[in-house]
Amino acid sequence: MKSRRLARTAALAAGGISTLLMAQALQLRPGNYEIVVLTQVQLPPDIAASLPPAALARMQQPQTHQQCITDSDLARISRQMAGQKDPDMRCQMTEHSVTGNHVSFTEQCPSGPTTKFDGTVDGDAFQGTLHATTQQGATVDATIKAHRLGNCSA
Repeated sequence: MKSRRLARTAALAAGGISTLLMAQALQLRPGNYEIVVLTQVQLPPDIAASLPPAALARMQQPQTHQQCITDSDLARISRQMAGQKDPDMRCQMTEHSVTGNHVSFTEQCPSGPTTKFDGTVDGDAFQGTLHATTQQGATVDATIKAHRLGNCSA
């Protein structure tokens, strides 16, 4: 059970982190976004052996969800990208670069994954690749594509 939670947590954290960071980095408009994440998970042999065979396959199926990116999300991430410490954030951005519509960053979490992201934003859409490594030796590689659906629901 712990191994499933570890892999699922790494994949979800990777997707969520990249979504919010990329949103602010390039002035993505607030709104409701459809996000599709295709994940490849590599687990250490002992963790992989403890999973039912279908569990890893399910984790690697495309995941589609909607996420409301708000002005306050963008403001918080803007502060983090500017190097200000956010008391609500456990993780620290150790590197970041924004050039035109291209963004890349590395984020380190004390008890979670180290995440590297590289992607682009084009108006109301973004896409990129993400690589995360957990302290337990699992790796998550993800391709992320998102587009704005409209305003967030009230």
